[in-house]
Amino acid sequence: MMINKIKKLAAVSTLILAMPIAAHAATVDFDGLSSGLAVALGNDLVADDLRIVTGNCANLECMALNMNEGTEITSLTGPFTIESFWFQLLGSKSELTVTSSKSGSETFTVADYGSNNGGQTFSLVGNALFQDIDWIFFEDTSSNAGNIRIDDLEVLTPVPLPAGGLLLLSGFAIAAGYKRRNKASA
Repeated sequence: MMINKIKKLAAVSTLILAMPIAAHAATVDFDGLSSGLAVALGNDLVADDLRIVTGNCANLECMALNMNEGTEITSLTGPFTIESFWFQLLGSKSELTVTSSKSGSETFTVADYGSNNGGQTFSLVGNALFQDIDWIFFEDTSSNAGNIRIDDLEVLTPVPLPAGGLLLLSGFAIAAGYKRRNKASA
């Protein structure tokens, strides 16, 4: 009988260990945030060298970049995925380069996306360069007085599940306790 309980416990523990890590989807909106170094964005994300402005944003406030200016976003809890973001290129020479910790980048130019047009949302779904990353860097790489607005980052961050290993050990400890109790009462 005890062996059956242990087998059931082992089966349940194996299922728990095999479960994928859940992800939490959230929109990083810059409304209500202040410019500065190490700004908490929520969802365990932090922006370094963040500049917040009003005007030409998707919402009330957004991240702004001028020529040769950049902002890095990192996670405090592990890899994250960027699914999309809204951006607007202001000025005829604006150029946005987005680089990830996977050593690659995407560049958005006025020639491809236009300028002063109310902005657009760019999807990164399925782009491996922006999945399970440690950091992402938004930079205005304009050669002549560019200005960029960024808003509404759609982010997936990991949600840690209960530690399966500890759960398994707890189960074995409980089974051992039952076994001792049964021997003591016999």
